[in-house]
Amino acid sequence: MIAHAFLLGTAGDALVFGAILVGGIALYMLPTIVGSVRKVVNVGSVFAINLLLGWTLIGWAVALAMALRTNPPHAYPQMWSPPPTLGFVPGYGVVPSMAPPAGPPPGWYADPSDPSGQRWWDGQRWTATASRPQPSGSENSEA
Repeated sequence: MIAHAFLLGTAGDALVFGAILVGGIALYMLPTIVGSVRKVVNVGSVFAINLLLGWTLIGWAVALAMALRTNPPHAYPQMWSPPPTLGFVPGYGVVPSMAPPAGPPPGWYADPSDPSGQRWWDGQRWTATASRPQPSGSENSEA
């Protein structure tokens, strides 16, 4: 009888029925909507509980509680940011300089241009000071 009255009713009656139906579905799925808007980590679980157990008041309340709880800190991915540079960087403003990475301590090391000799490393760069090995026959050669 209701279906017969609906089919013979006016367009306004069908519009009211459609609005009630859409509103009822939205109210039923409210926990899933809230979880999606809040971007909770377990939105899939919220949806499953809401869809399968939402018809019970307890299932709907559990899904809503899951949608409203706070996300754990590890749920947010860490965004990569480029290392700071000296001067103005768009989007970052004025960035202070970084200390250079620590290298080997100052001292005599094998010369990179001539491995048979040694060159002084001042802690940041190679200096012009170098020592070359003496020829083997020139040391106290008294014959």
